[in-house]
Amino acid sequence: AVVTKTLLEANALVNLANDNGDTALMLCVQKLSKTSSLKLSYLVDYGAKIDRFNVCFRNVLHHAVDSHNVDAVRTILQLRDAKKKSHALSGLCPDPLHLQDEVHETPMMILHRSEHMDYKTRLEIMNLLRKAGAAADADIDTTMRTVHARNHRPRSVHYSQRPIKRCTRCL
Repeated sequence: AVVTKTLLEANALVNLANDNGDTALMLCVQKLSKTSSLKLSYLVDYGAKIDRFNVCFRNVLHHAVDSHNVDAVRTILQLRDAKKKSHALSGLCPDPLHLQDEVHETPMMILHRSEHMDYKTRLEIMNLLRKAGAAADADIDTTMRTVHARNHRPRSVHYSQRPIKRCTRCL
């Protein structure tokens, strides 16, 4: 956490993306450690944006749910709500809570298909997502559409200027 704060104080570009399109915030929420919450708060304090998405169209909320990071999910949803109340979220296309990645999965669908998440964590994340307004319709039909989408070419998405390329971490 000290290194993160030092870099940010030295004016590091907090929203700069790597070759896969992942920002520092996305990489931070993927790591479950004692200092990840502190790093997350530093990044947010220095202007990290929650509306960015990578080349697989996954945003920070997708990554937080996929990595079972309850604190990150809670923080991201609080930021989303604060932006929504200040009308700053209206410029996002689409809302991070409902964004589908290239295989048409929303954060709620990622939660439902996750195999290695303990019950307490799954329930806590599900309650956070539902409270924020996520659709709880990840039923068998939705799951089957997701499986079907994985076996076919991903759709083009109008709100991205990036070419579709798959990163190995999101497959």
